[in-house]
Amino acid sequence: MLIFEKVMEVFKDYLTGDTRYEIVMTSHGYTVPEWDSSANTWAGEEVCASPGIMRDALPDCFTGYLEYKKIENSILSPHCCVTLCRRRCANGNFTNR
Repeated sequence: MLIFEKVMEVFKDYLTGDTRYEIVMTSHGYTVPEWDSSANTWAGEEVCASPGIMRDALPDCFTGYLEYKKIENSILSPHCCVTLCRRRCANGNFTNR
């Protein structure tokens, strides 16, 4: 039987790393709010009336987190910097934007 505690245990490591999402107990049940740090406010939420809803909501959060991390890592990777530099040089664009 799927229970909330099991779903939270499975996603525990992810939720520790992605500070945009957390699981809170409200008067309406468990809720997964999303924090927008640039606007300093909540950006959205998913009320989880059942463990199945929570199980389905968290992978969407996790997928977005992985996409963000991949973009963040590729921007900072040496290979990406070399590729960007080559493109700028090929186009005659030597400014640092």
